[in-house]
Amino acid sequence: MLRTSRKALIMPHHMHPGSLMPGESFPTEAPVAGEPDGHRCGRALGDARRPEGVIRAKRTAVPMGQVPGRAIPGQAGTGRLDPRYRARRALSAPVIWGAIWGVIQAVSPLAFWWLEPKTVYALGLPLIAAVYIGFSVADGRWKVIAVESSIVGLFVVVAAVSVSGSAWLLVLGLAGHGVKDLWQHRTQFVRNTRWWPPFCATVDWVAAGILATAILLGVPFHG
Repeated sequence: MLRTSRKALIMPHHMHPGSLMPGESFPTEAPVAGEPDGHRCGRALGDARRPEGVIRAKRTAVPMGQVPGRAIPGQAGTGRLDPRYRARRALSAPVIWGAIWGVIQAVSPLAFWWLEPKTVYALGLPLIAAVYIGFSVADGRWKVIAVESSIVGLFVVVAAVSVSGSAWLLVLGLAGHGVKDLWQHRTQFVRNTRWWPPFCATVDWVAAGILATAILLGVPFHG
């Protein structure tokens, strides 16, 4: 009995070396790195028909929303989100909501029409600052509680003076509290404030900007 080679078993009859025309050569299969020689004989017939030098490309999963060959913003080719990009995304929602509430605070005297606008703004300033007393109590350190309570007391004085004084004191109070929020966001002096500092800073600065614009336009603040 004649011994049949392995290559003959997987070749169609018309591709058998004996059936080639003079001058033709049978296309051999390109080796794949890391693959034993014996495994090439068991691959599909379609792979064996590929021209020499053609190797099937390895398929890799492409993340949803990414165009092949382009990096996802913030990944920098590492497959992980850049911490700075992740931080910017985390800040976007508090800033947006802060801008909305800043506008609401600027028009809040409309909801208290029986009070002078300066009085409404003066009541809101220490109310915003007093939120940090709650954060400091949750923090639990006596030093933090003392510092935050003293800061709130300072804003109470500014608000009280602004009732009978210049409306610019309210602008300075709001802008100053926004700076305090920024300092808190960078230092984390009070623990576990999370998204509140960027939110509150945006509220303060938007309200201060609208209030300053109203003063420059001559809007009355005495009712």
